[in-house]
Amino acid sequence: MEMTELVKMIRERQGKMSIEEYANKMGLRGATLSRCYNDERALGIDAIRKMADYFSQRGDIQMLHALSAYALGLD
Repeated sequence: MEMTELVKMIRERQGKMSIEEYANKMGLRGATLSRCYNDERALGIDAIRKMADYFSQRGDIQMLHALSAYALGLD
């Protein structure tokens, strides 16, 4: 999975929350998420794990598959 596809999926789930609020809910800093949105930084394994935990708690299997595919470099 490409970073642009993953970012699109993450943004779709953000809703009306600010980047800072959304990032904090996932256990990330707003700057980290913002840099990913702006394609200034790839997601590191720690961020992927935090996102996976967040989406797992919400039962978002599609997002878990996307995070796994991104982390493993799969399509």
